[in-house]
Amino acid sequence: MALVRGHWATAKKQVNAPLQKSNLRSGERMVEVSSEGKEALTLFRVLRRFGEFATLVEAKPVTGRTHQIRVHAQHAGHCIAGDSKYGDEQFTREIRELAASACSCMPMSWWCRCPMAASCVSRRRSMRYGRSPWSAWVPDYQLLIFDWDGTLVDSIGRIVEAMHRAADACGLERRSDLRVKGIIGLGLPEAISSLYPQLDEPCLVERFRRCYSEQYLRLESEPSALFPGVAEALEAFGRRAMAWPWRRARGGMACTGCWSSVAG
Repeated sequence: MALVRGHWATAKKQVNAPLQKSNLRSGERMVEVSSEGKEALTLFRVLRRFGEFATLVEAKPVTGRTHQIRVHAQHAGHCIAGDSKYGDEQFTREIRELAASACSCMPMSWWCRCPMAASCVSRRRSMRYGRSPWSAWVPDYQLLIFDWDGTLVDSIGRIVEAMHRAADACGLERRSDLRVKGIIGLGLPEAISSLYPQLDEPCLVERFRRCYSEQYLRLESEPSALFPGVAEALEAFGRRAMAWPWRRARGGMACTGCWSSVAG
């Protein structure tokens, strides 16, 4: 599921647009719609609308191209909230402000039964976007699952430094900070191959991976800092008797010291 900007038309059920990968001069990997790219098809289904402001959609990639859902959503004119690479900073900022107001407006909420299912308890949350008040049915979740890296904890600096130290240990040239940041989000073997394509044998990639993991664990002896406001939000969820496990990032680039970060 993805929260996208604007009113996604029900009739827009798919985006069929070829995608091509490219590297910027800084080394950051980008994907764009191009007639010279590889075939890419994503199916979309509208789940819920929030006026003209945003739409919750289900996205199913038929093909498996890099950044496919994010780029296809952008190509359709509906960037995904929180997408720092292909999204809209203003839209993301407004979503964050609405999330903050949702927490602050809890005393104004009331219990009610979800009309979709008798067993589903929901709250009707009243919020304000600009001068226009709006409300939505929000399920009263008992379990919240978070992605750890980049959502709760700011681990970018640690990832970059661990990559630099791993390069030193393997006798390789350090890549720029910006270039290393450009591979965050990839699986670790793919990230290593992108930074050091000369490591064309699996044993060399594995050696670098072990060096990176060792360096990251050493750096995480002092856990990465949580983003501002995360600790307070988790405490608020805890007071509401919610469980809040997190989802490990694909590739395992940074998932160490989780409990220490929360507790500290």
